[in-house]
Amino acid sequence: MTVCVRYVDSIGSVVKRFLGIAHVKDTSAASLKQTLLDLLTPFKLSVSKIRGQGYDGASNMSGRLSGLRTLIQNENPYAFYVHCFAHQLQLALVAAMALQRCDQDLLNALNLIKIAKIRLQRMRDDGWDVLITKVVEIGKNHDIEVPDMSGPYYLFKSRRQASTTSNLHHYKNDCFLNILDVQMKELNKRFDVENTELLHCVACLSPFFKFMAFDVDKLMRMTELYPTDFLDEVESSLHNQLDNYIEDVRDVARFQELKGIGDL
Repeated sequence: MTVCVRYVDSIGSVVKRFLGIAHVKDTSAASLKQTLLDLLTPFKLSVSKIRGQGYDGASNMSGRLSGLRTLIQNENPYAFYVHCFAHQLQLALVAAMALQRCDQDLLNALNLIKIAKIRLQRMRDDGWDVLITKVVEIGKNHDIEVPDMSGPYYLFKSRRQASTTSNLHHYKNDCFLNILDVQMKELNKRFDVENTELLHCVACLSPFFKFMAFDVDKLMRMTELYPTDFLDEVESSLHNQLDNYIEDVRDVARFQELKGIGDL
């Protein structure tokens, strides 16, 4: 098990550190949690201070019922889970290549995910006729036999093992629609309502194009997501401080050429 942490240091810089690699006796969520605690303890790091966690999509890591993420959130509900971006981005289909660009802005990445979901749904609703028309055309041009969609579907190309479904049902429902449903399910799982809202709130700090995405109301939402990190008196003045902040940075020359949050 490999553990890395990202934190904000005393001068406000984001720092990423590799803590170590530990052998796990088994891959159950409970065992992984204990291993994680064993790695954190020597550095005097407490689970109560975690504000985000990210793993791959394995159920023992990210499962909502009994995965490691849930065991951590049982102790600290503010340790919001965001699926590991290295794995998320592989699931973004057409948007994947763009999302993996090192200069990609977080807000643009989230927008590409939204577009990917819309296009997948549109393909599911209206894409079959276009696809099968192209398949038939390619078959004719290259002398490739295309099954009669109204005929019975034969398993393993054997005429003796005809199924009870038609070719149309098999290729459209079992293949085409099923694959799209799996992809949409994965995208919705990786980018659920909770972590998408959190990412949108963070993206409001992007300096791209003179902080075009800046949104005070979304940033104030962070005080609700992380209530233990904001004192009441600080929260009451935060809105005004954010208004002052955006007016200030938009007028400072050194902020004009920044492209992403990582440049701040």
